[in-house]
Amino acid sequence: MLSYLHIKNFALVEEMAIPFYRGLNVLTGETGAGKSIVINAISLLLGERASSEMIREGSDRAILEAIFSVTSRDVIGFLKNNGLGSEQEIVISREISKGGRNICRINGNLVPVNFLKKIGAKLVDMHGQFQNQFLLNNENQLSVLDELDPACVELRQELSKLIEKKKELTKKLHHLGVNKEERQKKIELLKFQINEIEEAGIAKAEEQELIQKLKILSNLERLVKASSEAYYCIYEGSYQQQALIDSLANTIKNLEPLLEHDKSLECIVDNLKNAEILLAETARELHGYTENLSFEPGERDVIESRLEIYRQLKQKYGGSLENIFSYLDEAKQELLRLENSAGEASEIEKALKKMDNIVKEKAMHLSKLRRDNASKLKEGLISLFQDIALQKAIFDVKFNPLETVSSFGAETIEFLFSANPGEPLKPLSKIVSGGEMSRLMLALKSLLAEKDKISTLVFDEIDSGIGGVTAQQIGKKLKETAKHHQVICVTHNPHIAARAHHQYVLYKDNEGKRTLTMIKKLEQAERVREIARMMGSINDLTLAHATSLLQQN
Repeated sequence: MLSYLHIKNFALVEEMAIPFYRGLNVLTGETGAGKSIVINAISLLLGERASSEMIREGSDRAILEAIFSVTSRDVIGFLKNNGLGSEQEIVISREISKGGRNICRINGNLVPVNFLKKIGAKLVDMHGQFQNQFLLNNENQLSVLDELDPACVELRQELSKLIEKKKELTKKLHHLGVNKEERQKKIELLKFQINEIEEAGIAKAEEQELIQKLKILSNLERLVKASSEAYYCIYEGSYQQQALIDSLANTIKNLEPLLEHDKSLECIVDNLKNAEILLAETARELHGYTENLSFEPGERDVIESRLEIYRQLKQKYGGSLENIFSYLDEAKQELLRLENSAGEASEIEKALKKMDNIVKEKAMHLSKLRRDNASKLKEGLISLFQDIALQKAIFDVKFNPLETVSSFGAETIEFLFSANPGEPLKPLSKIVSGGEMSRLMLALKSLLAEKDKISTLVFDEIDSGIGGVTAQQIGKKLKETAKHHQVICVTHNPHIAARAHHQYVLYKDNEGKRTLTMIKKLEQAERVREIARMMGSINDLTLAHATSLLQQN
């Protein structure tokens, strides 16, 4: 239930704090006193569209806050699943700035505006002109209809489980290849792919070797020329220049006789001799390298053709050798599974066929129970309409068959309503009159009070165009509904106000050149005067009548 509402710098309100309680809470006051401000504030906290024009003149932002006490597992679970805590107290706040920016929070966590709508639909049912929540949603209407009979709820749960099981089996069958023809096609494709990879005989070492050979072939002329020149420079020399190895030998020959004069040259001579050996070895390797730089005619084409096989396989199976081998392993496993799946697929198909028959049978049974529930709901509402100024109204439930059975059953439904003779039945969302809508919702809530999951109901304009005995009956229905829900009601009618457990009066106060909307929770004596005022004027007769009304309730 809504336990606390705080409004700051909103419309004509500078600051207002309202504690709400269980039972029937009514808001009264002169026309234009600001009762709609409270309703609008609640609506905004439930995700309705905001405008910077709602901010009080002279302020940069408006702040709205509400505290809800909840016991519903559905609401607590919803918060927990969305990372917003699992407390039995929910704090919702919304800040509206002049620049149009909205900051919304739930339990201190920032949330988008549309999330307020989601949680709001679980906390409060708003009924007034152009305001609706829970019962205007077709899926929720179906849930309400089912909850009239525990057998419907049980059947629907069974249907939902069967539909989920069907989805799992269908998915598994699809994974097996759906049918024999498709499965065989897949088997043939897998065999072809496995054979293609294995016959290619690919290996990482071979690919690297082929790439290296192709590089050599592409640069063969340069490699031969450079290695030959290096060999001749070291070992052969030219008519212009002595070979390096001969030049080095001469140097050693010239230095060796000097060793008997200076032994320190011995290390240098040894190094030169080692260099001579290394140079001779290098010359031999260069000669061998040059001799081996020869390829058979057409070898380049062979290498390129082989590398093309690698390229095509990579393109088809994953872009790398590792991915090709990984795909090969997976393909072999899938082939084995498919070759062994014919029997499994047949069993699944039989199970699905059997399940289809059970689903159809349960859906037909559920449809019959729903039609019985619809008749009971229709009869119950039409009898209640007599007491709430809807004597000539008509209510019906429209059934819309589905092509295939879903987890909801074999149909969807719509609640239809007509307030006056000659007017066609229309979906609830098409009802224009706020008063009619509120009274219809009150009748529904009165009939479904113990089964409805929404804890707080807000009624605005419920007394539009009524008075006397009808107002007394509506007040009685509101109080009855308040046994199972917290009810917040804006009213101009003294008979309805007198039924309240808690009464608040809104009034305007002039502060300097500004007009502010204020609120006050009334004590018993103050309620007598307010109800007398609602009768037209405060005098001995109206005060006595107001006292009598309060004593009766």
